[in-house]
Amino acid sequence: MTTTAATVALQTRTAVAPVAKACALAAPAAAPSKARAHADSTPTPPALGAEVLNTLEKRWKHDARSLTLRVMEATIHRASQNIEDVLTLWDEDRVRWVEKAPFLLRMTKGDIVVCPMDDMHVAASFKRLDDALPFDAAGTAGSRLTWRSFGPCSYAVGRRVSSFAFGTSEAGLLTVIEARFEDGGRLALGAQGCGYAQARRRTNPPVRSSVRATPCLPWSLHLRSA
Repeated sequence: MTTTAATVALQTRTAVAPVAKACALAAPAAAPSKARAHADSTPTPPALGAEVLNTLEKRWKHDARSLTLRVMEATIHRASQNIEDVLTLWDEDRVRWVEKAPFLLRMTKGDIVVCPMDDMHVAASFKRLDDALPFDAAGTAGSRLTWRSFGPCSYAVGRRVSSFAFGTSEAGLLTVIEARFEDGGRLALGAQGCGYAQARRRTNPPVRSSVRATPCLPWSLHLRSA
């Protein structure tokens, strides 16, 4: 997979007049301008996928273990929501899916952007993304990468996540984020892509870090049954 990294910015005091005169001449404090008040309440604009990936890569190099723990904690708090869509990157020029690409898990109240940090580990961002924007506004090594709904994971769309589970490597770093559904089904997002397991019985064990890539679908995970 070709990854990209987006590139990214107090007065002197005057003599004090008598108190009575100062009070008489003092002007009321100016109220905050409407323009500023509006700016303060303006929601943060959506980020580009390349910017998110670049930020995660820097944080991963600085302290991968700390980032893993923060991602787990933030992900757990996003349970009890429905999955609205599962998207990944499509190469418009080569007309194919991008292997080992980030996945955008669109939830009812926010996004989880799962990005591969290497061939085994992942990290995630919770910044709001606009899937109508390209991955990188400047283009990516001659390719135009856009977000598209990933059909093989359509099973998860519309389902309610009851909880999240995680896979970790021997180093304790994150390898898989797994969404568990109320009916017992699962959706897993890892460095090799995503995969799902439809419900067979009410409970299932978490996906291990030893999940193997399905040979015919490099971006899909082979989930082992309970």
